[in-house]
Amino acid sequence: MDPSEPLLSQLIWIESPTNPTLRLIDIPRIVAIARAHPSHPLVVVDNTFMSPFYSSPLLQDADIVIHSLTKYINGHTDVVMGAAILPKHHTALYERLAFLQYTIGAIPGAYDSWLAQRGAKTLPDEGARAERAVGRPGTREEPLRQGGHLPGPSFASTM
Repeated sequence: MDPSEPLLSQLIWIESPTNPTLRLIDIPRIVAIARAHPSHPLVVVDNTFMSPFYSSPLLQDADIVIHSLTKYINGHTDVVMGAAILPKHHTALYERLAFLQYTIGAIPGAYDSWLAQRGAKTLPDEGARAERAVGRPGTREEPLRQGGHLPGPSFASTM
């Protein structure tokens, strides 16, 4: 590596909403900035807290979406697993990640996969229950339109 050359980013990692402040990130804006940059970094979105029930970053042109299946998607906290979701046009990247997964041995067992699938099947029910808990039934899209914070407690005020 030549120290006189500037380092060019290869990846932008976004967590939306952020933890612990629950600020929503403007994913399309970050993607536009990334596409305009000379290094064309990949945009990765950690969508663990939003889950696919509330947000689909791939539809906002993110390159990779990461989920912790242990948390909200599984809903039962009895499996430790994650997922990386890529759009179809990233075939080469998918093949490289799949190769790394298989060679490193990060393959979930059948029972772990069943547990994660069981939790994913209840995700719509969990989402509806969460909306009722914050007193806002039927407002799945509202936080995204407002561009503000997600409904719920403010963790900053409890510290």
